[in-house]
Amino acid sequence: FFSSRRRHTRYIGDWSSDVCSSESLTLTCPAGATGTQTQSCETAFAMNPSSDGHVCFAELGFKRWGWTNVITGSTVLPVYSAAGQCDTSKGYQSATLEVQYISGVGIKVTYVPLPGNAITEIQVYVGKAELPAGKKGKPTVAPGQYPATFSDGTLSYTFGFEGVEEGEGFYLVAHAVICGAPQPACPCTFYLTGAVPDVNGCGPLITGTVGETEYQFRAVVERMVVQPGESQTVQVTSGEGAPILMGVYAEECGEGDVRTCPDGSTVTLDPENNCQFHDCPSAAPVDSE
Repeated sequence: FFSSRRRHTRYIGDWSSDVCSSESLTLTCPAGATGTQTQSCETAFAMNPSSDGHVCFAELGFKRWGWTNVITGSTVLPVYSAAGQCDTSKGYQSATLEVQYISGVGIKVTYVPLPGNAITEIQVYVGKAELPAGKKGKPTVAPGQYPATFSDGTLSYTFGFEGVEEGEGFYLVAHAVICGAPQPACPCTFYLTGAVPDVNGCGPLITGTVGETEYQFRAVVERMVVQPGESQTVQVTSGEGAPILMGVYAEECGEGDVRTCPDGSTVTLDPENNCQFHDCPSAAPVDSE
């Protein structure tokens, strides 16, 4: 079976065996194998996952992606990076936003980065209107014009009740620039290319000679996935002593081989499902009450 997500492959080498030999080959995936994605900084927005708890900026006539959120009490929201067009499947969760409703004091928001991520700046709006007012008094989604803006490492801010009524719901827009680490370790994929004795009648028929003995073969290609830090052993010869493995290619582990789920966990490609991603764990909606 073949993956529709073929990427760059690295040739490892050739093997052939004598008729009477019984060789094996061990395929090892280094424990520290990582994706090719390098550290990058992305724009990020908090989103109330409730179906009626968020509105994409595009629905309000803006080209920039992001959300304004309806908040009715203390809650914790996921913060997504690189979720272009408000599509969280295009991005990944990089932090959470804790929203605390403190009676008699105000509304406190606190960013908490997920492991491997660092927040370099934050911009937050809390108010009765869906969006903050810009320099000309018109609604804006430009983070630089939000009322609370920090780039000095500040991750928490408390709004007073001047802009909202104590005890009532409010709108919140929370933006951040978050720098993430490279993708976590992902599996190594090996392509075993060679031939087997003509026993099943499948594949193109070829003739090969090992030593002074001539064999009829059928060409084969098999894909094997080895998890980081693990090894798998494959036989180089068949039971009859004829060679079955001539070469191995290793598919480079690249961007997209690991997907980060909304809850911060990761899923890999499923070789039993046409190399599609495994499903992310289901998450219960955040209770904003």
